[in-house]
Amino acid sequence: MRWINRYEDDNSSIAELGKVIFEGSFACTENVNDYIVGSTEEEREKRKTYVTLEYMYFFMHNFNRLAFGNLGKQRGIELQKRLGILIIHPLVESLFEDQTDSQDQIMMELFERLNEAEIEYSKCNTSTELLQLIVDKISDTCGQANTPEMRGQIQDRTLAISEKMNLEDLVNAAGEEI
Repeated sequence: MRWINRYEDDNSSIAELGKVIFEGSFACTENVNDYIVGSTEEEREKRKTYVTLEYMYFFMHNFNRLAFGNLGKQRGIELQKRLGILIIHPLVESLFEDQTDSQDQIMMELFERLNEAEIEYSKCNTSTELLQLIVDKISDTCGQANTPEMRGQIQDRTLAISEKMNLEDLVNAAGEEI
């Protein structure tokens, strides 16, 4: 994927954080790929894109919680600005590469949706509530009946990748670069 080239020459902790969030979103999507359905391949691919975006919003929210909690408001805001731009541009290029004429509009819409998702996720008071919300969103987006087995698999797979991402250490390291 073309997006990985954005991070190859940048050895900063901020770039590493962006790379981990980006890769984590795609890895989670691949892990729930068997549950994504559509009446056509085009519809299925669209759902897959929405799943990837939702994971991106989820991980960006987790990043925000850690950044503002660990680094304080001012440094959290600065890191949020840098990371948002670092992630959204390659995300749009990767997911919407066939829509080059409308990528600026898509980028604006993604920033808007990212802000909306941040508000929604911020209503969760515990990590259990947050995990339940992402499971609800992903389950609904997949396009098939929500079974307890499917929801359990989505939860387990999301949690496993989230834990491997080690966001807190990455946020703290990126915060030192600001």
